[in-house]
Amino acid sequence: KYGKEHILKGYHHVEIIHDKDHYERGGIVELIAYKLHEKYRFTHVIVLNEGDIIRGARIRSLFGLKNGQTPGNAIRYRDKVIMKEVASRSGIRVPTFAPVESVSDVIGFVRQHGYPVVIKPRLGYSSVNTTVLKTEDDLNNFAKNLVGPGIDPIYGLEIEKFVNGPMYHIDGLVLDGKIVFSWPSKYIGTVLQFTQNKYIAGYSLPIGDPLVDRLNCFIEQVIHSLGVDPYPNPVHFPFHAEAWHTPEDELVLCEIASRGGGGNIKKEIKELFSVNLDEIWTIAQCGDTYPDDFKKDLKRHPQGYHTFTPKPTYLVGWSYIYPKSGTVIAFPEKNESGVYVPPLPDYCLHWQTFLEKGQRFSGPKDCADTVVACLVKGDNETEVINNINNIAEWFFQNSVWENLSNNIIFTSQ
Repeated sequence: KYGKEHILKGYHHVEIIHDKDHYERGGIVELIAYKLHEKYRFTHVIVLNEGDIIRGARIRSLFGLKNGQTPGNAIRYRDKVIMKEVASRSGIRVPTFAPVESVSDVIGFVRQHGYPVVIKPRLGYSSVNTTVLKTEDDLNNFAKNLVGPGIDPIYGLEIEKFVNGPMYHIDGLVLDGKIVFSWPSKYIGTVLQFTQNKYIAGYSLPIGDPLVDRLNCFIEQVIHSLGVDPYPNPVHFPFHAEAWHTPEDELVLCEIASRGGGGNIKKEIKELFSVNLDEIWTIAQCGDTYPDDFKKDLKRHPQGYHTFTPKPTYLVGWSYIYPKSGTVIAFPEKNESGVYVPPLPDYCLHWQTFLEKGQRFSGPKDCADTVVACLVKGDNETEVINNINNIAEWFFQNSVWENLSNNIIFTSQ
């Protein structure tokens, strides 16, 4: 949008890796880091992306840097098997689970625990390559495609029993070893239903909801459990956790990451608390001065998240809207005056598109394969849920797509 010169302005040195596979799965990043350290003797490694957390920790360890997460602690927040093993030893409720190295492991788990089960990469995120097996046919299909893109050959897979109940995500920030704030939101739909739904979404729970304190305290226990010796938690880090609330009124850990929630969840947090998670986390690691407004909030809430409550009176909902199968002909865009045509609904707080006219889609590939990211508001749960659905309907009603198979022009109908 702004051009390479604008994006890179202010950086002393930048390395760009164009090959995604080399970046994600190769060793080129560590090699570049070694060469840069030889030349510049950098003192901090700042990691904002979950896929870089373990790598960043290893680079710190290689050069003896003390500013962030260690490899031993990082793996507890990334490897789903180790995470559940460590948490369960402290009494945290987790699904029945096991590591998977072969189809025999899956067959044995299903024979013992039955269907449905969930299989996911141990180091995965955004539900990429996550599969639900409900029947023998599902197992047959899985067995044919056990090894695929995104399946780490070293860490492999994890299988767990499917857990019934709504899922919540809990997002917050740890500074100086203390939870500064933490707040839960409720998912609408699940990340595993992206092929069936128009969107994946969530909304912040209202102040006074009894699950707010329960979920906050539950995740605090999870964080403490993952920070036990010999691999203590880093002094500063954000967290994004997911947990189920079962029909039996139990809280069950799905997983937790030592980074901020993806995409619009960070924008949700900024709307609720006026906090840019990545900015504050980076400042904390570098020992710089916090923005004045955040310093005032810290003084106003010295006890941490128990008194750190959302600032708006309304609830905030986030949504990722998925593409249809077809070619994009038209969709709401800004005119020369910078105004959307047609105008965005009044309840829309943020709107960002990831599509172009003429672009072809075959539906969503995964839960993060979105054409729109947006925030909405509502005075209560019913209103914010309705507005999440309404904004998706508004988008499709004002969009035109050409079907790939028969050239039929259609909107949302």
